[in-house]
Amino acid sequence: LGAVLFAVLGAAVYIFIKKISLARLLDAVAPGLLLAQTVCLWGDFFFFFGYGQEVVSASLQWFPFAVFIQKTGTICLAVFFYEFLWCLAGFLFIWFWVRKKARKDGTVFLTCGMLYCFGHAFFTWMRTDSVYLYGQLKTMSVVCGVLFFLCLLLFLLSLKKTKMSSASIKNTAPQNPDTCSCSQSDGNPDKEQDACIENSD
Repeated sequence: LGAVLFAVLGAAVYIFIKKISLARLLDAVAPGLLLAQTVCLWGDFFFFFGYGQEVVSASLQWFPFAVFIQKTGTICLAVFFYEFLWCLAGFLFIWFWVRKKARKDGTVFLTCGMLYCFGHAFFTWMRTDSVYLYGQLKTMSVVCGVLFFLCLLLFLLSLKKTKMSSASIKNTAPQNPDTCSCSQSDGNPDKEQDACIENSD
């Protein structure tokens, strides 16, 4: 998560210098970051991280539901695999649906942020190898929870702004092509008819 935050900060500086749309660039890179996270999560498998409570029942001690943790010598919930599935599903959802339906720059990035932060907060809560902030509160769960609500707020504000813009366009009365100005007719019916014909053309 820290690498992602610094990447976003670096992109913001680059965009400020080059005068590029930040929202559009973030939309372009966000799905790739989510996909990269699905690959990184397999590092937890090889280094014995990202596990949950010990699985006692022998009928549930099978991968990918559970995984053997060498440093503890126990079989625990394979939380890293659950998050892998969440991130993969999120990427597919973003790539094949959100990108095509998004009507405003920043929608793809904010959707990715909400999906990732919500999932990471939940799966961090499930893990037993996490760093605790206070009592039962885990640091990454708190950080991701705050970022989730921030993304949600920005998403709702963007959605509200889009709806207001659409309503403003609909309320604008279109010009009626059937209405013609016959000011050049000088009261002459023949000229009046000719003027209307010219305007209709």
